[in-house]
Amino acid sequence: FQLHNLYLVEETSSGISLYDQHAVHERILYEEFINKHKDKKDEKSTQPLLTPVVVNLTAQETDVISEYIEDLVSHDFKIEEFGPNTYKITEVPAPLVNRNIKDIIHELIEDLENDGKLKDVDDKSNKMLTYLACRSAYKAGDYIPEEELGAMLDKLDQMEVKYTCPHGRPVKVELTLKE
Repeated sequence: FQLHNLYLVEETSSGISLYDQHAVHERILYEEFINKHKDKKDEKSTQPLLTPVVVNLTAQETDVISEYIEDLVSHDFKIEEFGPNTYKITEVPAPLVNRNIKDIIHELIEDLENDGKLKDVDDKSNKMLTYLACRSAYKAGDYIPEEELGAMLDKLDQMEVKYTCPHGRPVKVELTLKE
């Protein structure tokens, strides 16, 4: 079950596990993005938007997005210039379809801008995917539909790296009955 729209709680044989809902969802999204990036032969999992999202940027944000636009396109965004300092997004990765795309783009740009320039293409792409997963994941205070809670924990359990988010924060804490 979800506790205070912050944690996922699961009963175990020796007590309970408390999961940070943001860290769990971030790890899942990151793994999905990475797997798609590694296997370019798979069909892209894009979702056309019913209404295109137009994002107005500052000149500085435009510089950042223009540096990473090829990475965004290779990761299932259909994004194009739509005038001075303006971009139009018509398709997004399927996991982002019900999220606020404008906010995700602005937050992603801010993260990339603050992180500085990366020289290696793989490092650059990986960093973008880390930030994209973080900004797209459920946040503290977000309600998660009940049917999605178990599915999230099942997906996490199947992952090779399941104890931290891509930034290194712990995903869960286990408490025994004795504790």
